[in-house]
Amino acid sequence: MFKNKLFSPRYHILHITVFLFLLINSPSSYAARHIIDQLGRSVEIPDNVNRVVVLQHQTLNILNQLDALNKVVGIQRSWKKQLGEGYIRLAPSLVTMPTPGDLTQVNIESLLATRPQVVFVANYAPAEMIKQIESEGIPVIAISLRHAPNSERNKLNPTLKDDESAYDQNFGIGHP
Repeated sequence: MFKNKLFSPRYHILHITVFLFLLINSPSSYAARHIIDQLGRSVEIPDNVNRVVVLQHQTLNILNQLDALNKVVGIQRSWKKQLGEGYIRLAPSLVTMPTPGDLTQVNIESLLATRPQVVFVANYAPAEMIKQIESEGIPVIAISLRHAPNSERNKLNPTLKDDESAYDQNFGIGHP
């Protein structure tokens, strides 16, 4: 199905992980960057990012694994529900971190109080939510970590043949 190996689901998560690593750990310079997020939007981001808000638990988990939580200044309200109570032992700093929103809503005043340079959201975040954040001059990057048919890709609760497989495909688990 995927003739170009670089756009296959297997490499999807690798692309996201490399992008997040480079975004968070790049040295300072005086230019902005343009990226295409997973909604196909061109997003201009600062070249040196030190303050991010993450309103998606999977992206938060990846940033933790990249040892980049020191750049995170706000997280989604339901992170414990999404990642599990035991996640606190892996990231104790999350307990006291501001929670300015969730997967589908944001408290703009609380978000602005964190002074983020970039906000990460799920690809199914409402367009109005993304516009509200962007209207404050803050770049928003939409990310998806599941493989889904185009008709289901941007839905909060998609209809998938096999939920586990939808995520495994993007992680390259059990696939050649």
